[in-house]
Amino acid sequence: MSETVLIWGDGSLGSALAVCLSQRVDCSLVGPPGSGRGRKPMELSGWLDAIVPVRRVESGDAGLSSPVSIVAVKAYDLEEVAPLVRRASPLAAVLCNGMGLERSWGDDWDERVEPCVVTAGFRLLHGSRVVSYPGDFHVAAKGRMHDLLGDSLLPSSSILAHDDMSVIRWTKWMVNSVINPLGALTGLANNMLREAGLEEVCLLMLEELSLSVPRSFRSSARCDARRMLDGLLTESGNRCSMLQDLAGAGRESPEAVVRTEIDFLTGYSASGAGPSAEHAPMCRLVSDLIRALERTAAGGPPRA
Repeated sequence: MSETVLIWGDGSLGSALAVCLSQRVDCSLVGPPGSGRGRKPMELSGWLDAIVPVRRVESGDAGLSSPVSIVAVKAYDLEEVAPLVRRASPLAAVLCNGMGLERSWGDDWDERVEPCVVTAGFRLLHGSRVVSYPGDFHVAAKGRMHDLLGDSLLPSSSILAHDDMSVIRWTKWMVNSVINPLGALTGLANNMLREAGLEEVCLLMLEELSLSVPRSFRSSARCDARRMLDGLLTESGNRCSMLQDLAGAGRESPEAVVRTEIDFLTGYSASGAGPSAEHAPMCRLVSDLIRALERTAAGGPPRA
């Protein structure tokens, strides 16, 4: 195990990657302060099956350092985590959902960051077991993440290399911006949304979202997004991460706001933040409904 890797984010995706890599790479799963330290067994089941001891550390620990960090935190946590990652590693492979993430890394982000896109689904149970659903890992063809995943428990057919990650990033952003809020609002798994009669809503949202994609590859991203969406609506039994966020919300503090990634997904288009964003009434409505749920899931009034 000559390679050393830090995996930032002890949620479902980070935990799954720690299991996939730990047998062949010297990796540590970095959780927030208070999350716990030490080597503990972690189980991956479903699409991928393994039980592997995973080393856990905390983000505030001294001496965290590795040639590459894998960042698998929520988009809203990236701004807080990015400075810690920059100090620990010269290169970061970022697997967060959403757009507008580059601002957390500064003007030279493209020299320090490898964007990665994941279509596989993961659900964390009881902190030590992750249920996995089939999908792909899209990575830069000549990047470090391509090498790391190629030496992991992942099937080689699920690791897809791209010379340019731009189209696939926007494609996944569009699909996540449809699947996540609709799954969160209905409580349905991805492959139940069509059966519930929401396919037309999905396509309307996808068309609105495509207006935020750079014109140079808007058409190809729109076509790819339709194919990816169709696959999820047909085959994916995963419950989206936004639904998991809302379903797992605690109620100890009625004033607390449950955080979702809506402002980096559907809301990124609805707010006009995209490079060529235009009027998006369906996306604005769906984003507002999610923001209301962020409050009501925690027992408080809707967010203004």
